[in-house]
Amino acid sequence: MIEIKSLKQTDIGKWVEYRGTGGEHELGRIKSWNDTYIFVVYHYDNNWMRFRQYTGASTRPEDLFYADKLCNHCKTPIAIRNAKGICDHLYYPENCEVCKNGKSKEGS
Repeated sequence: MIEIKSLKQTDIGKWVEYRGTGGEHELGRIKSWNDTYIFVVYHYDNNWMRFRQYTGASTRPEDLFYADKLCNHCKTPIAIRNAKGICDHLYYPENCEVCKNGKSKEGS
């Protein structure tokens, strides 16, 4: 659970995981918050660097957790859905925006 009172400006853009009571889960980035909800951007055109341009969904803080493992290559949460147990973009580089564009998220 993420406590609203502990959020700081530096938390904007951090990856979070929504874990619903029915077992559903989804990754997103913190856009803003108020006294009741944390606004998270979950879906858009997969251009994660532009998340601020999209509307954040109001999410209960008790349903949110920080995504603690980010890929060093593409700076997105590590997704492991393969037998080798490595980040998806390394196993399926066609799924990685960085590999498709031929540059890192930092612009190098």
